[in-house]
Amino acid sequence: MKKLNIVFDEITIISFPFLGKLLKRYYILSLAVVFSVLTFFYYFYTAQNTIHSLGKGFKNVHEEGSSPTSALSAAIGEKPTFLSEQEVLAIVNGVDFRYKLASVLYEHPEFHKLNFNGIEAKGHKLIGDFIGHCSNDKKCIVLTLSQAINGFVIVTQDKNVENHFSTVVRTRDELTTSVILESMEKVLIDVRLAMIRYNIDQQIAMTTSLIKGKNKEIKDLNLLSTRANVNKLREELKSIDREIAVYSHNYYSQLEQLKNAKSIYDETKQTVNRKISSTVLKARKRSEQLAETIASLEGDIQSLEGTGRAVRGTNKAVLASLKKKLKDSRKEYKEYAKYDKSQGHFDNFQDGKNKSYNMSEFDYKVLQKSFKETKKTFENLTKKKEGLVKELTSLGQILEENKSTLGYMEVLQSKLVQLKLAQSTIVSDIVFDKFNFGKRAYKKVNLTRTILFFFAVTFFGLILVCAIRYLFDDKIYDVRELQENFKDLKIIGNTPDFN
Repeated sequence: MKKLNIVFDEITIISFPFLGKLLKRYYILSLAVVFSVLTFFYYFYTAQNTIHSLGKGFKNVHEEGSSPTSALSAAIGEKPTFLSEQEVLAIVNGVDFRYKLASVLYEHPEFHKLNFNGIEAKGHKLIGDFIGHCSNDKKCIVLTLSQAINGFVIVTQDKNVENHFSTVVRTRDELTTSVILESMEKVLIDVRLAMIRYNIDQQIAMTTSLIKGKNKEIKDLNLLSTRANVNKLREELKSIDREIAVYSHNYYSQLEQLKNAKSIYDETKQTVNRKISSTVLKARKRSEQLAETIASLEGDIQSLEGTGRAVRGTNKAVLASLKKKLKDSRKEYKEYAKYDKSQGHFDNFQDGKNKSYNMSEFDYKVLQKSFKETKKTFENLTKKKEGLVKELTSLGQILEENKSTLGYMEVLQSKLVQLKLAQSTIVSDIVFDKFNFGKRAYKKVNLTRTILFFFAVTFFGLILVCAIRYLFDDKIYDVRELQENFKDLKIIGNTPDFN
């Protein structure tokens, strides 16, 4: 315990001046410690496998406008999402991904030059020894490779660039690193494409199943035929409306013509059937009598005056009486002739009307018959329209009650079409960068760290070894050791040094 007091210091913990004395005192042991530690770290450094690393970045373009998958997702009502780091890691570390990557590597032209030994594995196996137990069985070889490449690929998310990832491949061979990175790019795109396609296929299957169920429901309710009947009735109503418009115009046009024809016909008929009044008949009869009387008087007067002898006496009085009577008859005849002349004009007018009577009657009857037919057709069309409207209202009410079912069916059918379009035009939403990065060859513990560890271990090793050796050393080499070990001992002096 007294010797330990010499080794340690209250301020620096270790007494470095005394430690230097110990190193000189036990220099052979110190050199042995340094050589042993140097040998260990040299072996440790050289025994490490050289790791060849190469990286490449990629991004998920699901939310970018340039992504066709994003556009189709928006069209079918799907909310586009980007891949998280956990999802990417799940893909890369998945058995399917490693198996597909191993299959691609197996088909690579330089497959037999690749090194699939683990980064920390001791020794080196050739590819033949590595897969020799499979006896050219492809499934066995691919399975063995899929287990071997586990840990070769590291994927991390870029902390500075959103939605950007970095993949780094580390193997014990530069060619193997390059080939695995190249193959991984292709496989990761294919796996992501398969995931998207699977998702769409599942949606198609689910949508198809829903459509099938809705079709059965619609068929049970007879909604499709009802909707077809509604469309048919609407077309019939449009056609009937056009016909009604035509017949309505003809109806009112013929009605006006019929009224005019009837007015003309009634007027003509009234004129033709009009009879001569008793006054006119009496006037006409009196006029005829007067005409005969005048003719007779004129004959008598002419007879009396035509004898050539002078009229005397009684004959003269008779002649004067005859002339006076002739004058009165003519005057009366003129009065009655007015009635006769008026009746003559009416007779002429009546004769004219009588001639057109047959024609006006024919026109009226033709128009009347045509109007009856038009009216009948117009009324039939109106009644038919009322019946169609009633039926359409009834069917429309049925469709309105099941509007949600039909609307849901239409949405499903629309989405199915869009999903099939997306299925036929699907592309991967993972895009790799054009250039690689981080190409280097290194060891797990580099030379600088190894040297630092060497010095640290050497320093503490020398302290430990020298301290232990000093503790077991019974010799006293200087005054300080003597004073520390024997504090009650008084020193008289030093023995002479004969050297």
